[in-house]
Amino acid sequence: MRETENGRDGQQRQHPYLVGAAGREKIKQLMSLGKPRQAILEFSSDNGLEIPAAQTIYRLLDSLDHTRWSIHNSVLEATVLAAQAQIQNSNMTMEERARLLNNIKPYLTIRNLQHLPLMLIAKNPTLITPDIRDMIRSDPDLYNSCAIKIKQELWRHDEMLFRQSMLPLILDYINNEQLADMSREISGNRARESARDHRNNSAFNEIALAVDGDIRLYMLTLGIIREELVKTNSPSLG
Repeated sequence: MRETENGRDGQQRQHPYLVGAAGREKIKQLMSLGKPRQAILEFSSDNGLEIPAAQTIYRLLDSLDHTRWSIHNSVLEATVLAAQAQIQNSNMTMEERARLLNNIKPYLTIRNLQHLPLMLIAKNPTLITPDIRDMIRSDPDLYNSCAIKIKQELWRHDEMLFRQSMLPLILDYINNEQLADMSREISGNRARESARDHRNNSAFNEIALAVDGDIRLYMLTLGIIREELVKTNSPSLG
């Protein structure tokens, strides 16, 4: 997760994160600068490819019946655990967290690794930049993987996205026939039972969780409910 590392000449170099399509383009760029041999040598040095026995170690592992898949998977698991430990480090400053997020945000497009930047964002939702908001909004699966704190930060900048997320829950609440029937028959002990069932409704709880602690989102939700009440006159919203 380090940004820089000493090269063979002792100078610190900035390392690009060679991830996905952007990584392929970066390697192509390095190879097209007119000195491919020099680019290969520098890449090998900076990335530890010249470590003694780095290549022959595979034959040793093969002889011990370790498949390449198991080796690479173990390395990935160890790296992910190290990354998670660094992200959870409470001693990092906000500036360090912002710099780390900028470095690992390409992993948002990689399903098996996107939890790393999401973990960092969930700890500090205000770190979300416009480009990250666009990435999340354009990918429904990524959006659904976000913690509620991340979604709340997105909703504060995008009321339409908030409406799209809340409206299905509100409609589900409205169309609950059992709650509607109870609302029509409220009296005595039935009133307490009706209130309890409303609070225990799954859609109601999801809405409450979404607006928890945020007065602006709460007011937006009331506005949506008011609109639907005028349209449907549903007793569920009474």
